Amino acid sequence: MPEHSQPATNSGLSAEQLLIKDLQRFCQRLNRGATALQLLTVLTALAGIVLSLLVATYTGSTALDAAQLKLLAFLSAVCTALYSGFRLRSKAADLRSAFRILNADLMRYRIGDISASDLIKTYRLAEERIGQIEVDGLGDRSSTPPSQS
Repeated sequence: MPEHSQPATNSGLSAEQLLIKDLQRFCQRLNRGATALQLLTVLTALAGIVLSLLVATYTGSTALDAAQLKLLAFLSAVCTALYSGFRLRSKAADLRSAFRILNADLMRYRIGDISASDLIKTYRLAEERIGQIEVDGLGDRSSTPPSQS
């Protein structure tokens, strides 16, 4: 659960107000994290493609020596492994989904449609949606995503 910096009695805010502030900050972090991970995903994929094209283009050419080609090939493999092995695109989608779930219920809370207790349940659902970082080949693919009930 997000932590607040001061107890409710010292800050002048009620426990419910602190909860809302904490959830709003958490929601903002989810949004920023999803955006950053999406950007990293695009950059990693593009770098892998460009590096692969450079290797293919300059193999057999005198423009680059063998050591430079090996370095480009290695960097291309690293980018490809990061992109596919760590499922960056999927994790970015998980973060964005968690943001949307929590943000929607924060809006519902503001208009009085749900209670603070309901928001705590939504927080738990958002955390489940985020899950863990998985590495292809090492994770349990039989697990299913959490329901939105």
